[in-house]
Amino acid sequence: MSDGFPEIPFPDGRRAFAAEVHIDRTYAGLLEGTPTEKLNQEILSEVPRTMHRIFGDCPVFVLPPVVQRSTRQHPVLGVVEDATMPAVQVAMRFVSYEPISPGRHASQLVIVWHQDTWSPEIPDFIREQLTRIDWNAVAQDFCW
Repeated sequence: MSDGFPEIPFPDGRRAFAAEVHIDRTYAGLLEGTPTEKLNQEILSEVPRTMHRIFGDCPVFVLPPVVQRSTRQHPVLGVVEDATMPAVQVAMRFVSYEPISPGRHASQLVIVWHQDTWSPEIPDFIREQLTRIDWNAVAQDFCW
């Protein structure tokens, strides 16, 4: 789209355009300690609720993040297993001017992913995953 906002071209010819963007730190609430698998699951389970507060009544699709795993020796706890997601969480509400069902005006979906740097630009490895989303199965129609 000519306004510089990202768009996703889908294999079936559908196009979806970013209408809103929200960027935050993945571990914004982590005050002490290090990321673990359990903490990551808690963070990811809160994503839909958080996105509904930000974007309203819109379905949310979360791309599974790449998790870096490592072990280290802690002086008190012994061997500790860290599981770190990328530092930045990006959420975009995409709109397709093609509805899924006749009689509606358009369709929408909030897509969330994690990346290493703060940027509203969509990294290539994420863009590739976005084009594989089954829009008709997860998006929602709406009327203007």
